[in-house]
Amino acid sequence: MTIGSAGTRGATDPGERRAYTPLMRDELLIDLRRTQLLAVESSLDDARRALLRAARIPTAFAAELRAMLAAVAELERRVLASTES
Repeated sequence: MTIGSAGTRGATDPGERRAYTPLMRDELLIDLRRTQLLAVESSLDDARRALLRAARIPTAFAAELRAMLAAVAELERRVLASTES
């Protein structure tokens, strides 16, 4: 049993159902993209912490590690900005 537009169970008109389906699909794609970006952000955060620990060790590579930290921070900022849009 379906209830019309005034109800909450679904549409009686197949056209209404078809119009609703793409919207739902778009939301799923947006959610998937946001989930992927948040996973990337989490990995970048892990990388940032590891690079920060490594940069504190006095070696000939400390300057390169700091440069990589700056690059990771910029990428993390861009990824976070993407998840908000």
